[in-house]
Amino acid sequence: MRVLMTGITGIGKKRYAEAVKAACAERGVRVETIHLEREMRACDLTGTFREDTMFQRSREFLHLLCAVAFRDAIQRKIAEAEAAGAQHVIVEMHATYFWDHAPFTIASPAHIASWVQPDLVVTLIDDVHELYAALRERRDTATERFLEDGSPLVDILQWRSFEVTMSEQVARAAHHYDEGRDLHLPGFFLLPKASGTELLTQLLTESRYARAERPKRVVYASFPITSLKGDDPRKVAAREAVDRFRALLKEHFIVLDPYAITEKLLADAYASGSDPITLQRRNHPMGIAISRDLVAPTTSLIDGQIVERDERLVRSADAVVIFLPVHEDGRAYWSGGTSFERIVAWLQGKDVIVVTEAPREAHGPFARVATAMCANVDEAVAWFRAHGWIP
Repeated sequence: MRVLMTGITGIGKKRYAEAVKAACAERGVRVETIHLEREMRACDLTGTFREDTMFQRSREFLHLLCAVAFRDAIQRKIAEAEAAGAQHVIVEMHATYFWDHAPFTIASPAHIASWVQPDLVVTLIDDVHELYAALRERRDTATERFLEDGSPLVDILQWRSFEVTMSEQVARAAHHYDEGRDLHLPGFFLLPKASGTELLTQLLTESRYARAERPKRVVYASFPITSLKGDDPRKVAAREAVDRFRALLKEHFIVLDPYAITEKLLADAYASGSDPITLQRRNHPMGIAISRDLVAPTTSLIDGQIVERDERLVRSADAVVIFLPVHEDGRAYWSGGTSFERIVAWLQGKDVIVVTEAPREAHGPFARVATAMCANVDEAVAWFRAHGWIP
């Protein structure tokens, strides 16, 4: 299958794509990777194209060079890889660019869709503070200017939103229906970098998109987050139950996990009043300190993008599985997020499985907004087996 991979600067798309290639090779699946900007440099007859100064070039020059790279190199390499037996080809590129606080593109969604004809469109995303920290470690002049001019955290959040939107437009422009597999293509997925390469590797080797003999379902894991914050032992126990639920789902399904993006911690730290705001980094020995002045304008953007992102994740999934831990009195922990995700999935015609010890009558009329209500995880697993979701 053909995969278009997008994502903004600082997220490490090239390394991620190559890591997926290696992970698939270990499973006996051949993947080839193609990187747009490398092909643009190779196709530039003037010898003047550089990735770190391309923002200074005219948009006309970049549009033309992008089209030439696809026409004269990328389309040929895709065909050659497929003819040589590659099961998958990943084309990695930015869907958008961002310079002087304004987004721009070097190809339209329709052109990208026509050139690649993707079966999957995936956008790699990460926490805003992780992206900011990664950019601070770079030493090229373009990155330094990006960070020093204005509000870089706001620019990162806005750029990521534009990137996701543009990528989704490519998927829509490429839309077709595979009658043999009863599958709308291309699939569109947001892939949190925190999930590692496993998520895309599973999509390429175990999903319906990969033509797997017994494909795994893609499910969205829904659970309370905000209401379980704090050091109360009961909330700690509830979080541990949620973690066990998430781990169990990953044993049986390809799981879209909303908690793979944790930038709400940045907004929470801002509310605490500390200055600078210090956060631990994922898989990194050092934390990062960020001025409150930089964080201040981001809190509403973070909240808005949480809602938008979770809705897209639900739309990408085959089903939503909701886990609601309960208080000592038997009431389920309330969650605005799970309620929202439940309704979005239901209105999309997707299966909604609710797992909670809270009695059905405690859910009121909205107990109807579920394909199945299971009293515990074991009962849910039995339901999955009985309905052919898992062996």
